[in-house]
Amino acid sequence: MQIWAESGKSALPICNYSQILYQFLTFTQNLKRSRITWFIIDKNTHDSCEVINKCRVQEYYNSSIMRPLLGRESLLNIGSEIVDSLHQYKHFVFRQYASNKYQVWTNNQVAGSGSRFMSDNGSSTVIGLSRILDTLKGEKSPSGASECIFSSDNRAECESFISWLNTKFTRFFVACNISKLTGILTNDYFRFVPAPPSGKFDHIYTDQELYEAFNLPQKYIDIIESVIKERK
Repeated sequence: MQIWAESGKSALPICNYSQILYQFLTFTQNLKRSRITWFIIDKNTHDSCEVINKCRVQEYYNSSIMRPLLGRESLLNIGSEIVDSLHQYKHFVFRQYASNKYQVWTNNQVAGSGSRFMSDNGSSTVIGLSRILDTLKGEKSPSGASECIFSSDNRAECESFISWLNTKFTRFFVACNISKLTGILTNDYFRFVPAPPSGKFDHIYTDQELYEAFNLPQKYIDIIESVIKERK
């Protein structure tokens, strides 16, 4: 997948989605590792630019739109459009987790980043599998790349959190902000993700519930269903 942001005639290749706009000086470290993103920049100030997305295997990622990028908007055009369609909403924020009996551990790398982020049919998993560990039994995560992102003394609450995290709805809004391939389980990385409507993890979440809660039109549901891989 390729993304451009054009505002002038001089071209400079840098990397990895929107984070580069705000951490420009780090691009030299990442240039050798990625061919994902290009910015074409000049010395003038621009309120908007032409953002061009191109992808060979996912038609929904192909677009060219003139829009601003001054507010840390997603560089994924369709992602930015869907985020804007929700208007004002409460964003998910990871809370500080105590040493509860049950802990949810999840891989902090983008799923599939070791080989291919996107499958041949243009869909992505985005977030890896989560495990519930019982700390009182001394259970530990088998992966050094995993970290605890939720905990509770109630196992059902952990199961509810995982069901919400695994929905295509939630994973799509994470995909809107893929700016690096590791260390993705942070508030900044999840900054486009809507919090659960009730703010609670008290039942098993489904995509249908979230689509209806956020009044998502069918055209956007079709896009999310196409670009996010079914969790098995």
